[in-house]
Amino acid sequence: YKRLSGKAVHFREFNWHPSGTLSVSDRVVATRSKDVAARIHLHPDCRIETATERRAVVRYSCGRFQIDFSGAESLSLEDAWYCPRFNSRLPARSLAACARGHKVEMGFTISPI
Repeated sequence: YKRLSGKAVHFREFNWHPSGTLSVSDRVVATRSKDVAARIHLHPDCRIETATERRAVVRYSCGRFQIDFSGAESLSLEDAWYCPRFNSRLPARSLAACARGHKVEMGFTISPI
């Protein structure tokens, strides 16, 4: 994103825990305040049972999992597309964790329930 105004640089770190939890940490550093969004795109078979400002519980064919967010100012549900193959798309949902600043640190964990 350096070519854009604000010259933002994005860093992402993944950590897989033996418990089956995936942690994702994002850091965006820019020369001026920017809107930042981290999106989690869900498969069309996933159903969001509950969503608050910090947590979403999702049901899918093999059970349920929860996504816990940190550092985000807001969490919203968005319409999205799932593209299983070329020239094919199905409606789906995504979760967008949003924040604003010139140095934004946020993340999420995905854990089985």
